[in-house]
Amino acid sequence: LGLSRRELFLQTKFTSVDGQDPNNVPYDKFAPLEEQVRQSLEVSLSNLHTTYLDSLVMHSPMSTHEDTMKVWRVFETFVDDGRVRNLGISNCYDLGEFERIYDEARIKPVVLQNRFYDQSGFDVELRRF
Repeated sequence: LGLSRRELFLQTKFTSVDGQDPNNVPYDKFAPLEEQVRQSLEVSLSNLHTTYLDSLVMHSPMSTHEDTMKVWRVFETFVDDGRVRNLGISNCYDLGEFERIYDEARIKPVVLQNRFYDQSGFDVELRRF
């Protein structure tokens, strides 16, 4: 293509075990959650042939807020060490939940990747936030 890495914006997601294709999990599904996140990033960097990502997104909030923040804390270490530039979350449709993540995060989410529907008023409050 003749593009330099700086001309590309590479984003990928961390997806919990329950959202994975059971035949293609990119980490040890029996490892502690924090290690799953680290292994997933390494696989993504390898698959994309890059040393850093422009954005890493949590596929959706985890089943508990505690686990969501465990994942987020590991994400923050990736920004600290330069392997990730921006963090985000997808499929987070509850404004209170998003605000809580935002308030507790040391490195704030800059990406909210959601589908917005007419039936939900296009989640105006979330978009306004």
